[in-house]
Formats: sequence, structure tokens, C-alpha cells
Amino acid sequence: MLRYLYNLLFGSNTLQHQYHEPSYQPESFNPYEQRRITNLNDVKAYNYDHQPIYVGSKIERCRYLIQWLKRKLNARQENVLAIDCEWNSSGYGRERVALLQLATLNNSQSGGCILIRLCKLNKDDIYRELKEIMEDSDIVKIGVAPFTDAKFLRDDYGVHVRSTLDLRYMAHAAGLPPGGLAKMSEDYLGVSLDKSSKFSDWEAEMLSETQIKYAAADVVNAIRLFKYFARYIERCKEHMYVTLLTTSLQRADHMADIPDLRNCTCHKPIDVEHIINKYCLEYVDKNYGPPKSL
Repeated sequence: MLRYLYNLLFGSNTLQHQYHEPSYQPESFNPYEQRRITNLNDVKAYNYDHQPIYVGSKIERCRYLIQWLKRKLNARQENVLAIDCEWNSSGYGRERVALLQLATLNNSQSGGCILIRLCKLNKDDIYRELKEIMEDSDIVKIGVAPFTDAKFLRDDYGVHVRSTLDLRYMAHAAGLPPGGLAKMSEDYLGVSLDKSSKFSDWEAEMLSETQIKYAAADVVNAIRLFKYFARYIERCKEHMYVTLLTTSLQRADHMADIPDLRNCTCHKPIDVEHIINKYCLEYVDKNYGPPKSL
């Protein structure tokens, strides 16, 4: 009704470039029902590399998105979640976390990236919903410096994030040189990330398209890096690249020897639990520090 009155007074084109909040759905709403999944278009803001981006800044919409994410994790029995946070900085240091970005392991098949504008909510508005996912130790939260993001979420909102895993440790487990998210995305995915929005205003009344795509790029490519390292570890385990792993990481031409898995046609599900338990368990919930062997 309010949107109708707004369009009547100011014209329907005024909101053309603004993202939309979702229509609130009852608890029984199932986003996997093909006949009803189009309802998610109500919350889609933009796309990043063919991945839909869903943005929430009002309590009802944020709850709907988090409930949808939880159903998605449960329905597909996924236990990997990419997380990242954005905040403003001032002369007095870091301000509260303004934006929480989330993406799941199978986002390329049926989902996308969720952006929750925490700065537009009261501290306790979605505490219960976030708590259920973030404090679930069976769901591994990946990213670059997720340990730091977890600390900030705990300090700012009282949400305790459990089972974080830094992707740089996964690179180490695969025998590959680690780096920042932009560096690893460039080296292993062939993706160039534009970091120009890093210090933009994340508490602005409306986020720009550039900000939204920047925020989505971080978690979408974190998921892709996880898949890359997991596949790499699997293939090394099968002795396909044993000679590569025994080669010194200090070789100047090492990057030229890395196999291109970006377009890997292997559709076998990644054995996430096995890879993490066997190769990465010692790094879970550990702040990143370069291993001595690097």
C-alpha cells in the first residue's frame, strides 16, 4: 500500500535503481518449491557473476532471509558457510559491524549471497536467528580472517561464531602459497576483485550497486576458493599432483605449475567433513599466523 502511494505521488521510476526488501513469508514458506521460488525475486538486489544478491535491512525481511538460509543449509546438509563483515572506520578506530555477508557451499546451484544490514537493526532483533547458525559448531565458517570477523560480531552483537576456518590455512594444507582474498582469487580463480569500496560508507541510508556487488564478491569468491582448495587436496590425495607438492614453494615458477581447476568438470560432491578433519582440523577457530613450513 505504501509503495502504491509512493509511486502514485512520485512516479514508479523513482525506485528503479534501489534494491527491494522481500515480501515477508509465513514460517511454512519453502524456497525449494519451484512454483514459489520466484518470491525470492522480491528481495534480489543485483547479480554478481550470475549469483543473485539478497539484501535485508528491516527486521522482518532479515528474519525471513536467515530462516531461508537455515532451511537451505538443512535441506542440502551443507556445513560450510562463507562469512565476511564490513564496517566504517573513523579517527577513533573501528565502528560497529554494519554489514554481514553470507554465502553457502552450493550457492551456484540454487541460492546466492545474503547481505544483512546489521546497522539498521536493533542489537537484539535477529540475535536468536543468527545465534542458531553462527554458534552451530557443525557449520564451518570460512573466509579470510573469519576469526577477526567472529570477534567483532561477538563484541558488537553478542553473537558467538564457532568453527571458523581461514582460507589461508586451506591453501597451506593444499601446499599452495596463501595470500589475501584478492590475491588468491586472482591466482587461483582468475578473478580480479575491485577493492575500491572497502572504505565507503557502509551505514549509508541506501547502499550503492557498487557496494552491494563488492560485498557479495568477497563471500562468493571465498566459497569458490574453498572448493578450489578442497578439490586440489582431493586430487593430491589421489596422487595426481604428488610431484608438485614435493616441489619447493620458493621456486620462482611455482605458480606456472599449479593446475587449472577453475573449470573442473568433476561433479562428485566434496567430502567436506573428511577434508577438514584430516587436513584442516588443527586450524579451526584459530587466528591466522603463517605456518612455519611456509
